[in-house]
Amino acid sequence: MKDKSLYFIALIPPEPLRKQIIELKLKFAENYRTSHALKSPPHITLIPPFNFRNTEEKRIIDFLKIFVQTTNPFNVTIEGFGAFKPKVIYLDFTENELLQSLQMRLSEQFKDISGLNVKKGKLFSPH
Repeated sequence: MKDKSLYFIALIPPEPLRKQIIELKLKFAENYRTSHALKSPPHITLIPPFNFRNTEEKRIIDFLKIFVQTTNPFNVTIEGFGAFKPKVIYLDFTENELLQSLQMRLSEQFKDISGLNVKKGKLFSPH
């Protein structure tokens, strides 16, 4: 039995935006053979994929429940498309200090409870 699973932490947009993004992903999959994008829900990645012990999953969930209670809602503005060449096309955002601050705070606090470091030297590129 596998004792670790792959996780990531992300923001999920509210309806109806989520539905609009899924429709866009379907059109891209149809026209550009990007069906891999259909495997995950529309999201803004805050903590990139990491392996973690299944037995410790509850600790992550409990941490996130507390973390969101200390986080105020904010808006992001979609501004066209961006890419991680050669395979990833994503919706791009205008620069957002609140989102940047949220990600930094989450990374630091998550490191404390998980022992995992978000990769240093990698710029946070919300998409």
